[in-house]
Amino acid sequence: GWRTRLVRRGVHFQAGYIGEFMANLAGGLRTGWSYQALAEAAVEIDLARLANAPTATTLRVSGLFPHGASPSRRWVGDAQTLSNIDAYDSVSLYELWVEQPLWNGRASVRAGQLLADAEFAYTEAGSTLLNSSFGWPAFLSANTRNNGPAFPRAASGLRAFSRLVGDFSIQAAVYDGDNLDRAD
Repeated sequence: GWRTRLVRRGVHFQAGYIGEFMANLAGGLRTGWSYQALAEAAVEIDLARLANAPTATTLRVSGLFPHGASPSRRWVGDAQTLSNIDAYDSVSLYELWVEQPLWNGRASVRAGQLLADAEFAYTEAGSTLLNSSFGWPAFLSANTRNNGPAFPRAASGLRAFSRLVGDFSIQAAVYDGDNLDRAD
């Protein structure tokens, strides 16, 4: 029906929900259990297909709603969080970027609210594990203000990408180092 028609026009909707139940049975700050979750929604629009534009410019907008009790803050007291979806309860804009392909799709430029952990400090295996140690590295988080351009807050930035030969590619980016733009 309507979703198929939108996809043909270049509008793709995505949504997801992750829920976790965790318990601390011994040690840490105190014993207890908690439930936390992450709701995500996004729309990605191929502006060329939607508006018959000459180039395949892409627009992406996404939002997050992390909610529930953090087992790290309430029960464990660890330096890194137990869960890779742990964040303060809030509804927020996550990504908002536009990407312009160049040189017949061999390169692209992306600008807007970007995530460094989605393209530079990412491991495929880490996304299947619960512990946050396998995501955005602690040394990057510790050397940026307010965690840097990573989950749960994107930052203003500009990213350039180029596929050189076969599967060999190069990319570079510049990000706002303080994604909350506040002094601590």
